[in-house]
This record gives sequence, C-alpha cells and structure tokens, in this order.
Amino acid sequence: MEAYLAKLRRDLALTRSKTDATEASTKQLQRRINEYRQERQYHIHRNQIVELDAKLEDGMEEAHKRFRDQQDFLYQVDGLKQLIETAFKNALDRAIPPLNDLLSVVYERLTHQRSFELVRVYHDPARLGHLELRVAQKRKPDKNHPVNVLNGQALKALHLVPYFVFSRFHPEILELDLLLIDDPSESFDTSHVGMLIEELSRASEHAQLIVASHEREKFSPHLDSHFDRDEYMTMVVNDFDPVSGPHIDRHEPGN
Repeated sequence: MEAYLAKLRRDLALTRSKTDATEASTKQLQRRINEYRQERQYHIHRNQIVELDAKLEDGMEEAHKRFRDQQDFLYQVDGLKQLIETAFKNALDRAIPPLNDLLSVVYERLTHQRSFELVRVYHDPARLGHLELRVAQKRKPDKNHPVNVLNGQALKALHLVPYFVFSRFHPEILELDLLLIDDPSESFDTSHVGMLIEELSRASEHAQLIVASHEREKFSPHLDSHFDRDEYMTMVVNDFDPVSGPHIDRHEPGN
C-alpha cells in the first residue's frame, strides 16, 4: 500500500507538471493568436485606407487643384498683409516724431505747462494702429506718463490739442474744413481762456469754426482781440420748445 501510495504521488506530481507546462503553452499560443489578430486587423485597416485613397483620388484632380490654388492664395494674402502692416508701422514711426512736436507746441500755447510740457503719441506694438496720447517732461523726454497725471484744466486742454493740430492737414482735399468744438472752456480758468481763443483764432485760418459754450462771459472779452468783427458772430439760445426747437438770438459783433 505504501509503495502504491508513493506511485500515486509521483503520478500526481507528474500530472501537475504536465498541467503547468500545458497552461504555459496555452498562454503562449493565446498571445500569438492575439498578435495574429492585431496584425490581421492592421492589414484590413491598411487595405481600407488604400481603397479610400483610390476612391478619393479618382475624379478629384480638379478639387485638389482648387485646394492648392486656395492655399497659394491664402499664403499670398498673408504675405501681403504682413507687408502692409510693416509699411503702416514704418509710416507711423516716421509720422509720430514730427506730430509729437506739433502737439507739444499747441499744448504749451494752451497751458504754459511747466511740469509735463510734452505731448507724446504712444503706439502699442501689440495692437497695430492703436494710438494713445501721453505726456512727458522735458528733463525726461523718453519717459511717457498716462494723462491722468494732469489736473482738470490741463487734461481738458490736452483733449483739444488734436482738434487744432489735425484740422491743419490736407485742407485742400476737403471742400469745407469744419471744426466743431463743444464747450472748450470747461475747466479753464479766466487767465487761460485768452490762450484758448488765441488758438481758436489760429485754427480759423484754415477751418470754419463752430464753438458751443455755456460760458459766454469768458469768451466775449477776448473775441475782438483775436477776430475781426466781420469774421465771427455769436448766437444765444434763450429758450427751447419741444415742438419748435431752440429759440436763438443772433448777436452781431459788438452787441
């Protein structure tokens, strides 16, 4: 019995060994089967792609040509855009320095500013064509400051400066150079109104002025000093009717 039991144990160990070998062989075969399946799927997809490419190519020559033409056109447009942007930036770079001088001269005449005497046009390089007025000091002309460093009177004067400067450009192109200014003396004290009217007088040499103001008492004493009496007239709105509109009295110079 003991000998038979020992034989059974040997047979069981041999069976287990064969079973382990079979399982290992089965796993290996399963891996190979999976690899063959993946390779077969790859070839199926590749063949499908080849068939689709052939179908797309057949009769699509004209479409491909138009697509290439469109790509070439877009490339040319992009190149032209870059050329225009570069030319525009270069034109701004050339125009801004003399423009800064003109703005500064008019600004100084209006304000006699002593702290921030210079006007600068700032061009943001990241925003093509975006221009902003800034101010600077003569002792540090290369350092620009935002306009909020100015007091109310100087800031109001700075807002008027571009109107006076740009109204000088290309008057021969326009049939009528008209300059409309609303309440320019706001925030100006009495001592600076004379400077403002003197600048308006310069602008009147190349533009027809229409100035609206609610401070007639500030303007009237200076008009005859800077304008000939036959070159201007004043009109006063005395009342306003919702139906008929404003009631205007015309005052001839000297009246």
